[in-house]
Amino acid sequence: MPSADQREASRRRWREAHTFDEICALTSAFLNRRCDIFPGWGATEPDEETDSILARLETLNRAGFLTLASQPGFEGRIDGRAVRQRAFVTGFGDVDVTRRLLSSSTGRGSRTLAGSGIEVRAWGPGGAAHASALEIAEPMTLVDGTARVLSGHAARSEELALFQDEIGSNAFQALSRTTYLAAWDPSFGRRTFLWDELERRLRT
Repeated sequence: MPSADQREASRRRWREAHTFDEICALTSAFLNRRCDIFPGWGATEPDEETDSILARLETLNRAGFLTLASQPGFEGRIDGRAVRQRAFVTGFGDVDVTRRLLSSSTGRGSRTLAGSGIEVRAWGPGGAAHASALEIAEPMTLVDGTARVLSGHAARSEELALFQDEIGSNAFQALSRTTYLAAWDPSFGRRTFLWDELERRLRT
């Protein structure tokens, strides 16, 4: 557990950020436990399950997709309970990330990324036409058949609010111009499919 001084030093790093790229870099630092706090929800380290997709999340952040929530695919038993997880990720994407993920998507509501099978939803600048207020959250984790983790719903304003008083004003303005994205594998249990497809689409 980081000390109060370490947490305050990390908070200063966030408040001194000026650009969206700096926020992405700080997110990578948090994932690698080189930054001792994440804005808003105040976590001092990522969840343990993030370790298995850490390199994938770093790749997304380097590409301009600031990751907020994610989980790996899994199917099996934990503590005697049947657990089924879809791999998913949510966060804020810059103009290039949004274009790459949405320009080849098809359909209304959930967008299937053409040629991949990934489901994508988007809200805000660059993504306003790709989501509906009527869209509901999709189950990402089932425990003994009951939904425990949901994603794919309109959480842009709530996620932005977490950063509002935690990062520099210029950085917050830059973040406000990005698109909130949710992407997931529609199949439970697959471990690499989502990440492989996202990396392929965002590769520079």
